[in-house]
Amino acid sequence: MKAKVLATDEIVEVVDYNDSKVTVYRNDETEFFAQNEYSRDEVEFLSDTPEKVIEGWVAVDEWGIGGCFLHTQKPHAESREFCDTGDYEIGWESDGEKYELDSKLFLDMDCESEPKRVKLTITPME
Repeated sequence: MKAKVLATDEIVEVVDYNDSKVTVYRNDETEFFAQNEYSRDEVEFLSDTPEKVIEGWVAVDEWGIGGCFLHTQKPHAESREFCDTGDYEIGWESDGEKYELDSKLFLDMDCESEPKRVKLTITPME
Protein backbone atom coordinates (compact mmCIF):
# COMPACT_ATOMS: atom_id res chain seq x y z
CA MET A 1 0.00 0.00 0.00
CA LYS A 2 1.19 3.50 -0.74
CA ALA A 3 0.83 6.69 1.26
CA LYS A 4 1.65 10.36 0.80
CA VAL A 5 3.67 12.19 3.46
CA LEU A 6 1.60 15.34 3.89
CA ALA A 7 4.51 17.61 4.82
CA THR A 8 6.52 16.80 1.68
CA ASP A 9 3.98 15.26 -0.77
CA GLU A 10 6.41 12.33 -1.07
CA ILE A 11 4.85 9.00 -2.04
CA VAL A 12 6.11 6.15 0.17
CA GLU A 13 5.51 2.41 0.52
CA VAL A 14 3.71 1.44 3.75
CA VAL A 15 5.38 -1.47 5.53
CA ASP A 16 3.26 -1.58 8.68
CA TYR A 17 0.68 0.55 10.47
CA ASN A 18 -1.47 0.61 13.59
CA ASP A 19 -3.76 3.12 15.31
CA SER A 20 -0.94 5.52 16.17
CA LYS A 21 1.96 5.10 13.74
CA VAL A 22 2.83 4.24 10.16
CA THR A 23 6.12 2.63 9.17
CA VAL A 24 7.22 3.29 5.59
CA TYR A 25 10.11 2.72 3.23
CA ARG A 26 11.24 5.66 1.17
CA ASN A 27 13.92 6.00 -1.47
CA ASP A 28 16.42 8.65 -0.35
CA GLU A 29 19.06 10.44 -2.41
CA THR A 30 21.63 7.64 -1.93
CA GLU A 31 19.24 5.22 -3.68
CA PHE A 32 19.06 3.04 -0.59
CA PHE A 33 15.71 2.36 0.99
CA ALA A 34 15.33 4.05 4.37
CA GLN A 35 12.71 3.17 6.96
CA ASN A 36 10.78 6.00 8.64
CA GLU A 37 7.89 6.24 11.07
CA TYR A 38 5.10 8.81 10.98
CA SER A 39 2.00 9.38 13.05
CA ARG A 40 -1.27 8.48 11.31
CA ASP A 41 -2.17 12.15 10.84
CA GLU A 42 1.10 12.86 9.02
CA VAL A 43 0.27 10.58 6.07
CA GLU A 44 -2.62 10.06 3.69
CA PHE A 45 -3.21 6.48 2.56
CA LEU A 46 -3.50 6.05 -1.20
CA SER A 47 -5.56 3.33 -2.74
CA ASP A 48 -3.95 0.87 -5.12
CA THR A 49 -7.33 0.67 -6.82
CA PRO A 50 -8.10 3.56 -9.15
CA GLU A 51 -11.40 5.38 -9.24
CA LYS A 52 -14.13 3.71 -11.25
CA VAL A 53 -16.02 6.11 -13.53
CA ILE A 54 -19.15 5.02 -15.37
CA GLU A 55 -20.78 7.43 -17.82
CA GLY A 56 -24.21 6.76 -19.22
CA TRP A 57 -27.92 7.43 -18.98
CA VAL A 58 -30.27 6.85 -16.05
CA ALA A 59 -33.76 5.61 -16.90
CA VAL A 60 -36.63 4.32 -14.75
CA ASP A 61 -38.52 1.20 -15.84
CA GLU A 62 -42.18 0.55 -15.20
CA TRP A 63 -41.61 -3.19 -15.75
CA GLY A 64 -41.85 -5.27 -12.63
CA ILE A 65 -41.27 -3.05 -9.62
CA GLY A 66 -40.06 0.04 -11.48
CA GLY A 67 -36.31 -0.24 -11.27
CA CYS A 68 -33.86 2.58 -11.86
CA PHE A 69 -30.90 1.71 -14.11
CA LEU A 70 -27.70 3.29 -15.38
CA HIS A 71 -27.15 2.28 -19.03
CA THR A 72 -23.70 2.67 -20.62
CA GLN A 73 -25.33 3.17 -24.03
CA LYS A 74 -28.32 5.44 -24.63
CA PRO A 75 -31.49 3.43 -23.94
CA HIS A 76 -34.66 3.42 -25.99
CA ALA A 77 -38.21 2.95 -24.69
CA GLU A 78 -39.99 -0.32 -25.24
CA SER A 79 -43.48 -1.27 -24.20
CA ARG A 80 -44.84 -4.73 -23.58
CA GLU A 81 -48.16 -6.17 -22.59
CA PHE A 82 -48.64 -6.67 -18.87
CA CYS A 83 -49.83 -10.21 -18.02
CA ASP A 84 -52.15 -10.55 -21.04
CA THR A 85 -54.43 -7.81 -19.66
CA GLY A 86 -54.28 -5.51 -22.64
CA ASP A 87 -52.40 -2.97 -20.50
CA TYR A 88 -48.86 -2.02 -21.47
CA GLU A 89 -45.89 -1.05 -19.34
CA ILE A 90 -42.80 0.90 -20.35
CA GLY A 91 -39.20 -0.18 -19.98
CA TRP A 92 -35.87 1.13 -21.22
CA GLU A 93 -33.46 -1.13 -23.09
CA SER A 94 -29.96 -0.67 -24.50
CA ASP A 95 -27.15 -2.75 -25.96
CA GLY A 96 -24.68 -1.60 -23.28
CA GLU A 97 -24.09 -2.65 -19.71
CA LYS A 98 -26.86 -1.97 -17.22
CA TYR A 99 -26.38 -1.22 -13.50
CA GLU A 100 -29.28 -1.09 -11.04
CA LEU A 101 -29.45 2.00 -8.82
CA ASP A 102 -31.70 2.97 -5.94
CA SER A 103 -34.67 4.82 -7.43
CA LYS A 104 -34.60 7.21 -4.43
CA LEU A 105 -31.57 8.84 -6.09
CA PHE A 106 -33.82 10.08 -8.92
CA LEU A 107 -37.16 10.98 -7.37
CA ASP A 108 -37.79 13.50 -10.15
CA MET A 109 -37.88 10.70 -12.74
CA ASP A 110 -40.46 8.07 -13.66
CA CYS A 111 -40.88 5.60 -16.52
CA GLU A 112 -42.13 8.34 -18.85
CA SER A 113 -39.09 10.60 -18.23
CA GLU A 114 -36.42 10.81 -20.88
CA PRO A 115 -33.13 9.19 -19.84
CA LYS A 116 -30.82 11.57 -17.97
CA ARG A 117 -27.09 11.69 -18.89
CA VAL A 118 -24.92 11.13 -15.79
CA LYS A 119 -21.42 10.27 -14.63
CA LEU A 120 -20.99 8.00 -11.61
CA THR A 121 -17.60 8.07 -9.85
CA ILE A 122 -16.68 5.48 -7.24
CA THR A 123 -13.61 6.39 -5.19
CA PRO A 124 -12.05 3.87 -2.79
CA MET A 125 -11.66 5.39 0.69
CA GLU A 126 -8.70 3.22 1.77
